[in-house]
Amino acid sequence: MRPITLFALFTLAAAEVEYYTADEIRDIDAVISDISRVKSFVDCFLDREPCHEPAGTYRALIPEILATKCEMCPDEFKHLAHVFLTKLKASLYDEYLDLRYKYDHENQYFDDFEKALEAYKQLIWHEY
Repeated sequence: MRPITLFALFTLAAAEVEYYTADEIRDIDAVISDISRVKSFVDCFLDREPCHEPAGTYRALIPEILATKCEMCPDEFKHLAHVFLTKLKASLYDEYLDLRYKYDHENQYFDDFEKALEAYKQLIWHEY
């Protein structure tokens, strides 16, 4: 029984997580230019209001994304996360801090996650 259980666990762990991509949000610039939409995402992430999609899916993925520094995320998702967090820090800094505290109250992951997103951004810029 144990080998079957272990196999099942490894199979589940190896399954690729389905991330929404920037294509799911047709125009990220339109989202971040509307502060009420940004706030709606944050309110979902902080359990202040019900989530709509894709915000609900993102919320469920936040702990894993932070812990893995988004290593398994598609490039589109990394871009989306970077743009969103940049706007959040610039426009709703207190909400940004609340988000950090909720998902990383011991400050173990968030800084490394943001560094990984910044490194991805720099890599993309150097390719062009």
